[in-house]
Amino acid sequence: IRCIKPNDQKRAGIFQDDMSLEQVRYLGLLENVKVRRAGYAFRMDFEEFMSTYKVTIKGHPEFEPDSRRGVERILQNAGARDYEMGRSKVFIKNAQTILGIEDERKRFLDEATKYMPPDDGLIYADKVLGFNSKFVRTQLYFIVGGKGFYWFTKEGSLEHFVAMDKIELLAYSPREGWMVTCSTYPGHKIEDPKVQLSYLSHNMYGSQIAKFVEILKTNMNYDIQVSQSSSIPADAQDPQLYKANLKLIGKGALGLPSIDNGPKAKGCCVIS
Repeated sequence: IRCIKPNDQKRAGIFQDDMSLEQVRYLGLLENVKVRRAGYAFRMDFEEFMSTYKVTIKGHPEFEPDSRRGVERILQNAGARDYEMGRSKVFIKNAQTILGIEDERKRFLDEATKYMPPDDGLIYADKVLGFNSKFVRTQLYFIVGGKGFYWFTKEGSLEHFVAMDKIELLAYSPREGWMVTCSTYPGHKIEDPKVQLSYLSHNMYGSQIAKFVEILKTNMNYDIQVSQSSSIPADAQDPQLYKANLKLIGKGALGLPSIDNGPKAKGCCVIS
């Protein structure tokens, strides 16, 4: 990062051309720009690129343990040709290529924002696989809002919700690409014991999970426990066990917000 002083009076709204040009030349910024244009203007780790931009692929891209292959799928989907694959990073020469991919990501986030309730905003969104309200694993939009975690169909139907104060643990596997959201609820009847509900989301990368968890901790003071795991809880992957636990709780205990979708667009605050 280089700072340029626009004037020697320390006042806003005054731009002295000669003074600014002298600093640009002194700092060698023109030479830096020429070097970057001649080389590769953008570079990013494979997993970071894959986890950030997989939403730009039409449909629901599956988790790629080999993130290098996933990166190539994204670039081929975008029609990119001006890139090179290193050992751990992708290098893109033309800035317009990554800007086009970023525009596609922004379109997805804008679409996901429309599903949110009027009193909540979008922090993060992804394409995942999870149980719908009929206990069938299907393609869903996973959205992190300020009030909780939402799972929507592409048509805007809210299939599952976990309020932020109910989230006790996020268990995930960076090698297999899944996350389990664990929460505990009182039983449907007063005399019933508490019930732990585990909701499984497939097609997620650890780097993105860490990112939105850090955002929630820093900006909203939600300190969610996160743990790597090698096994999925039985009740999270078996639809009958999941259905039985949900019945013990009673669907009303989930606190599903009332949402009118025909979605209405709203603003959002999206992590980069």
